[in-house]
Amino acid sequence: MKPILRLKQGVLIALVLLVGLAVVAVATVVSINQQRNYVLEQSIAARKISRLSTRMLVLTHTASEYMTETNVRQWWVVHQSISDELDHLHFSDESGELSRQLDGRLGDLAALFSGFSHLQHSEQLNLDERRNSVLTDRLISEAEQLAELSYKISDTAFERQEALTHQRKMIVLVFTLLFGINSFLLLLLIRYRVVRPLEQIENAANAMRAGNLNSRCGLPEGDELGDVAAALDLLALELNNKLADVTSTTHLLEVAGRMCGVGAWTLNVSTHELTWSKQTYAIVEADFTHQPTLEEAIALYPEDSAIKLSRALEDAARTGADVNLELQLRTYKGNLIWVHVFGEVTWKLEGTLRKSWMIRGAFQNITERRRVEEEIRQAKELAESASKAKGEFLSNISHEIRTPLNAVVGLAYILKQSKLDSSQLEFVEKLENAGRGLIDLVSGVLDVSKIEAGAMELEKRPFSTRHLMDSLADLMTGAVADKSIEFVVSVAPNVPDHLVGDETKLRQVLVNLAGNAIKFTENGYVKVGVTLDQLDKQHCVLRFIIQDTGLGMDAGAMKRLFQSFSQADSSISRRFGGTGIGLALSQKLVELMGGTISAVSAPGQGSLFAFSLMLSLDSHASAKPEVCELAYDVMLVDSFKTRLDSVAHMVEWTGVVPRCFVHPELALNLPRDQQPRLFVVNGQLHDMNGLEFARTLKESHGPATKVVLMVRPKEVESLQPALSAGQLDAVLTKPVSFSALKNVLQVVSGTAAAASGTVNRPMNQNELVFLAGLTVLAVDDHKLNLMILKKILETHGAKVILAESGQAAIQVLSEPNHNDVDVCLMDVQMPEMDGMETCLYLRDQLGLRQLPILALTAGVMESDHQQALAAGMDEVLVKPLQIDKVLDAVKRWGTQLRQRVPMP
Repeated sequence: MKPILRLKQGVLIALVLLVGLAVVAVATVVSINQQRNYVLEQSIAARKISRLSTRMLVLTHTASEYMTETNVRQWWVVHQSISDELDHLHFSDESGELSRQLDGRLGDLAALFSGFSHLQHSEQLNLDERRNSVLTDRLISEAEQLAELSYKISDTAFERQEALTHQRKMIVLVFTLLFGINSFLLLLLIRYRVVRPLEQIENAANAMRAGNLNSRCGLPEGDELGDVAAALDLLALELNNKLADVTSTTHLLEVAGRMCGVGAWTLNVSTHELTWSKQTYAIVEADFTHQPTLEEAIALYPEDSAIKLSRALEDAARTGADVNLELQLRTYKGNLIWVHVFGEVTWKLEGTLRKSWMIRGAFQNITERRRVEEEIRQAKELAESASKAKGEFLSNISHEIRTPLNAVVGLAYILKQSKLDSSQLEFVEKLENAGRGLIDLVSGVLDVSKIEAGAMELEKRPFSTRHLMDSLADLMTGAVADKSIEFVVSVAPNVPDHLVGDETKLRQVLVNLAGNAIKFTENGYVKVGVTLDQLDKQHCVLRFIIQDTGLGMDAGAMKRLFQSFSQADSSISRRFGGTGIGLALSQKLVELMGGTISAVSAPGQGSLFAFSLMLSLDSHASAKPEVCELAYDVMLVDSFKTRLDSVAHMVEWTGVVPRCFVHPELALNLPRDQQPRLFVVNGQLHDMNGLEFARTLKESHGPATKVVLMVRPKEVESLQPALSAGQLDAVLTKPVSFSALKNVLQVVSGTAAAASGTVNRPMNQNELVFLAGLTVLAVDDHKLNLMILKKILETHGAKVILAESGQAAIQVLSEPNHNDVDVCLMDVQMPEMDGMETCLYLRDQLGLRQLPILALTAGVMESDHQQALAAGMDEVLVKPLQIDKVLDAVKRWGTQLRQRVPMP
């Protein structure tokens, strides 16, 4: 049954009652004492009045017989004392009436005595004796009545004092009885609500401690001890459940230990007492009834393993370090197995010191695991050996393919520089493009292999975002030359220009994606755009988008999109060619740089590829672009909105805000202004061609207006008459790049010098690289390569010396008449004495430490390049050689040598 009141509430009520009774008792006793003290004071005053009244009676008798001045004076003194004491009497009941009567009698007595004393002193001797006697009797009678009243008052005060004393005794007795009853009830409460429940709780706790977790307290809930008992019962229930779980878990652990071959062990650090679990006995193949000793257990291990285990146990007991060893062990039956021994130290406190007590651990049979690991190790060594062989094979194949390709590309370049008719020039260009396509294929295969082998490394070098897009435009010019599509590069004006990253691999990704888009786009356009996603003080996130209006792909083709050597449709390779390696390589390169490529496509609607990269800002470069100071208002006219926006962004980057016109008639109808205008116009507009627009514009606005026409490279030659006649001021080849646009704006506005009206990209102007005055030593074991190098270098004005081996190069440079060599081009892979050995000899033995030595290698691995640089070579040029890079390197290094060592 649930109690009405909780224990705390019952105790509180009892205590409140005790305190209340005590307070009331004390207050009552104090009040009675105060009344008794007051009555005592009144009683004392009454007794004094009675005594004074008696004395007054005596003095009255005396004065009636002998009236003297002394008696009269004494009588009045007593009278005054009685009056003073009467002032202290303050009775409110019938005693008060007595005091008032006493006061009246005292007044009458005073008047009578005053008259009597006056007669006694009077000279009227004729009073008769009878009258005197009557007055005397009345005076004595009043004095007696006064004395009688005073005694009554005294008796009344005494009776009241006794009544209050009795009342106080009765109250103390009553409260004592109430205190006793309350205390008895409190004891009953404690006995039945505290002591007895505590006994039940103690009995249940003792039973639980003895192992009987089914024992219960059996107390009703509702008060504190009932709640404690309920909590203890609940704890017992939970412990019972936990014990069941632990028992089940222990059983499962034993089963798992048997399945996994894991046992347990404990070691008492002080006594060296060792205990094993059943599974440990099974692992060491010992009898379960056998009690092992520590020395016996260590003796199961071979000598070196036993020493390791002993040291580990000693370190664990001394420092608390874990035991974690894999050792060989010979079981009781003589079988040699591998075991994993693991142990942790348990500590105990001895006073204030912590001391190691037990080492508890696990014991596992890992023989099977060690066997598998050994097989894996052997398989890994075999795989690494195969991978190394694959790498060497690819390196050799690369060298063997790139060496003849170098000859093909070099001869094509030489033929291109000779006098050829248009048909022959077309054949040579196709030959050159085919050679470069084969180079790209070989490079792609090698790059995929390097990425899969983890040998691809990222470079972190400063580069320009807009120069990167310029180079992409230059590289894609040939791809779109024979197609009726537009290729546009666009960089948002807020994109930082000076960054740090791997420009080469980023360009490779953009070339692959843009080339792929161009390949599968027959009409429309291909756009490569760069926008800014995030920017802080040290980094930026750029988003690259490659969009085309080509064939598009369905969902099935999208699933196979990034698989190596796979294309979306087998008919694609038959129609457009290709190996399907470009997208897979691009995806791997983007992931290597920390990004992810996404693609969206639909059949007949084109495709969109996008990826984002985080790049570091170049802290050493200025964040602000170089501003062009033009005296012209720039007007852009193009019916193709995508390119119009792209060119507008380029112009804005130079610090000039252009006006854009999609409809050419709006530009023609512009009123004349004091500020001259510079029009950049596309060669093909909706209603007219660009040349007609230029003629109309010149006629209406006058010669002060400048016109630049954007055309394809093959259309430049046909516009020479218009340039000569002044109908055009310059021609800008498409796709438009930042550098070309900036150059044409400066040239046409007169802020920069120009050799002709056509502005081309410096990267394609190999004829501008003059090597006159430079002497170049070319070293290669292939005579054809030497012949090609000699022809190319001599075409650009250099003097060329040939050497077919490393020894021949040493002999040439050892002769005193060949000290004028400015640059040495040296093949790395040569028989007998390779290029690196030759370089080391030239540097160390001949002391030619300032001679620029440029490595020519067909190896594409970064390790190959690093070995060449470590041998003392100044730069690495990869075969097949890119002629513009070779010419640039020769001129750059030769010029530096001339500046460092002036000629005598």
